[in-house]
Amino acid sequence: MRYEIVFSGSGGQGMILSGIITAEAASVHDKMHAVQTQSYGPEARGGMTESYVILSEDEPVDYPEITHADVLVALSQPGLDRQLGHLKNDALIVVDSKGVTTEAAKQYRVYALPMTEISMEITGRPISANIVAIGAMAAASGRVSTAAFEAVISRRVPKGTAEKNIAAFRAGYDAMKNAISAQV
Repeated sequence: MRYEIVFSGSGGQGMILSGIITAEAASVHDKMHAVQTQSYGPEARGGMTESYVILSEDEPVDYPEITHADVLVALSQPGLDRQLGHLKNDALIVVDSKGVTTEAAKQYRVYALPMTEISMEITGRPISANIVAIGAMAAASGRVSTAAFEAVISRRVPKGTAEKNIAAFRAGYDAMKNAISAQV
């Protein structure tokens, strides 16, 4: 069954890397079919950046573009706003609570977590908020194994930062599990 994920934000937030990590974790480690594509504005930093991942457990992905996403991970307000019309009715939305308001997304399953703050606590830098977001998305969707994500993160992040980035992934995962438990 086809499962579509969009990572949307501003340039420099790591949305492309998030998509690459997700697709690689799913395909190489969890043996799913996966396609990852990306789109970004002409600006070097701060412009629109999106990564699209399509997963399928049972058959190859025959159409490599998002039709109606199952999951949206948005680290900026424009990232959320731009994708609201492209989601399934029961879509999962994961946003950074710092700077992203979700008033327009009330009809979806929305989780707003302090991803930038968690990144600062774990790594001392905001730049790992995308890794925190991957952890949160992994916990909420359950589509790709944590072992697969951790294996790919350790290879894809800058040399010498794997341990902190895996800690950021785990912190995002735990924060989402706590948020889900609080809603029950």
